[in-house]
Amino acid sequence: MNACTHCKRLTTKDVCDVCNNPATHSRMGLILDISPIPFASGNEDLTAMAYASFIAELAKELNIELPGEYCLIVR
Repeated sequence: MNACTHCKRLTTKDVCDVCNNPATHSRMGLILDISPIPFASGNEDLTAMAYASFIAELAKELNIELPGEYCLIVR
């Protein structure tokens, strides 16, 4: 699995599907499945809502706008 050198999105290709920048095997850190949109229905339990809120904030900090799998550090 490769990671984009620009947006850090994981891909099986040598070029990112999203931003068309090169992808590399040289990566480390957590691989996160991120959805930048928090839960909205209000029927989830408090733990799920807190997790969704955390993931949404993380996506915002990392400038992630599309759901997908991302690596934290790409060299």
